[in-house]
Amino acid sequence: MIMKNLKFEISEQKLTHEEIKEFEKEFKVKLPDSLVDILLSYNGGVLAGKTMDEKIVYINGVKSAYSFSTLYSIKYGVNTIDDAIDTLQITEQHIPKEEIPFADDQGGNQYTISTREEDYGKIYLWYMDVGEPERVFVANSLEEFFTGKSEGKEE
Repeated sequence: MIMKNLKFEISEQKLTHEEIKEFEKEFKVKLPDSLVDILLSYNGGVLAGKTMDEKIVYINGVKSAYSFSTLYSIKYGVNTIDDAIDTLQITEQHIPKEEIPFADDQGGNQYTISTREEDYGKIYLWYMDVGEPERVFVANSLEEFFTGKSEGKEE
């Protein structure tokens, strides 16, 4: 179920459940239901009706200098999860295949959602401009990530 009051604009063509299943088969992952729900409803885009100050995220309980910029789409559009995987996991090998890059911030850093059993659904931010990419924990779930109700403490 989509988080209440979460809306995106400038979304891409609607996805079908079959297209999500094809993506999961191609990349050998099981996407968390929360991400599937958002992608089926919006397939990418930017948060609607939010100022830049409202898009600030908290990392480890501290207000971050980075904010949410773009939710990637699957299959359609310019900023796709497929392209992020191709660049960040296959070509550059910066992000492990068990973490799916699903969004970025204003500085080009990457938000990922884990598909590993031990931290399934947790959100991380990969700082891409610090030499060797560095990963930090952001939220325990996509809901915490988008609602800002995370204390930034890993459960």
